Amino acid sequence: MANTQVIFGTDARDKILEGARKGAEAIIPTLGPAGRNVAIRKSPIELNGQMYYTAPMITKDGVTALNAIASFECPWEDIGLQMLKQAAQNTNKTGDGTTTSALLAYEMMKGGKQLLDAGANAIHVRRGMEKACEAICTYLKDSAKKVEGIDELRSIARISSQDDELADVVSNAVMEVGKAGAVTMQAGGSTKTEYNITHGMHVKTGFASHYFANMKNGTAQIKDVFVLVTMERIASIRDIAGILQKLRNQLDANPDTKDEAIQLAIFSTGISGDAMTTLAKNNREHPDQLQCVVLNPPYFGARTKDVLEDIAIATGAKLIDKTAGTKLQDMTIVDLGTCDSVIASEEATTIVGANGNKATVQDRIGIAKAKIDTLDEKDDAGEIDYLKSRIAGLDGKFANIYVGGSSQLEQREKMHRVEDAIAASKAAYEGGIVAGGGVALLRSAKALESLSGNEGELAGIGIVKSILGKQLSHVVINAGENAQEIIDTVLVSAHNEGFNAETREYGDMLEMKVVDPARVPIAALKNSVSVAGAFLTIETAVSNN
Repeated sequence: MANTQVIFGTDARDKILEGARKGAEAIIPTLGPAGRNVAIRKSPIELNGQMYYTAPMITKDGVTALNAIASFECPWEDIGLQMLKQAAQNTNKTGDGTTTSALLAYEMMKGGKQLLDAGANAIHVRRGMEKACEAICTYLKDSAKKVEGIDELRSIARISSQDDELADVVSNAVMEVGKAGAVTMQAGGSTKTEYNITHGMHVKTGFASHYFANMKNGTAQIKDVFVLVTMERIASIRDIAGILQKLRNQLDANPDTKDEAIQLAIFSTGISGDAMTTLAKNNREHPDQLQCVVLNPPYFGARTKDVLEDIAIATGAKLIDKTAGTKLQDMTIVDLGTCDSVIASEEATTIVGANGNKATVQDRIGIAKAKIDTLDEKDDAGEIDYLKSRIAGLDGKFANIYVGGSSQLEQREKMHRVEDAIAASKAAYEGGIVAGGGVALLRSAKALESLSGNEGELAGIGIVKSILGKQLSHVVINAGENAQEIIDTVLVSAHNEGFNAETREYGDMLEMKVVDPARVPIAALKNSVSVAGAFLTIETAVSNN
């Protein structure tokens, strides 16, 4: 029988805050170039009555360390831990800033609770925090500097990877594929880390559910993929049960693939009912049998069919369409397309190494270009943009990084750093850079000077202002220096002047190549304000054991 516990008010907030404190203090020592590592013990495996122990994971990645803390025994402290994880995990999509977001969230939770204990209105305080967050994010966007060359991109990659060789590989790969290209990674077969360039397709549609995400940064990635493309809406798992069984039979018939999972990407006009539920559940619970990603319909109306036809041609698939006399239930394996890998996020999907006929793809591109020539640039601007996006999608360029290492432990740890470096480099290339090391957040306090509000809102604005120096403070503390002394010096310095914790020098952070993608402090602040604001409005906590 379920045992339900309920606590209220200050008692609830005190205990939830304690869980957030424990989570934050576990990873704050990793901040900055002088940050320390976290050792994560893996659970032993019992086999034939004997216990087998694996090597621990050694990581400096904040979100990896935080995720390793599965839960706390106290249910109320566990709520605080999970709230902190949410801030870090959402920030991780930018490739960096996860520890900063957890730090800021905890500090705002603590400061906000003190205000509530003194009688402040939680809703007003949260509203003030949100006002401050919006003003700071606008300031950071406006002050971002466009990435102009490989050196600035390499600096970003080095901060995330903490390695010159990895930074060179990541920055060169990102620069070579451009803003529209994708960069993926996998374990290499040697001690050297290198990359190669392939061609594929980019589609402006993401996965249909987060249950298909299988990577640390919240994306879905599958390799050696079969591609199903259909104009039909998939409402029941029975619609695709036949083709799934045929794929299973084909894999089982080959001794080399008998133990492999089916890798399947589904592009359709929609999926619902037990089809979505079954695929998502199998993806999570039986990844050794099925690794699938279901994508949302691209565009609307007639444009959906255009893009689905593009995908079918690029991958060598047959477009299943009842109006053309083809049905899902009658599919065979030859009707499926194939590609080397599929990488999907919430917003976009990349098809790498698509195995369609290259001449047919070029013909498809030629048709789209010819149509553009018949349109008027002014009256048909929307249609021209749409056709250009299809052309760019069909003729995409992608990089795959092969991460080397002397041991599996070293390789696994490197892959975490490369994954972060890729995301951070892409974010910098697309959104510009700001002074790193906590300097951008510290200086953004000037964006709050003109804000107004009632007493509670001003208190919320004050909370956000009070935490803007926390990142720099802990970077300096981890480097063994006096935090307040350095913050005071930075505050009276020129705009981009700051403290380089690696060299122990003051100077222009952009010239010293100590920079962050603008999206990193923006995401860290947004996600931490969101979590802290939610915490302040908690009046009741419930635990079902």
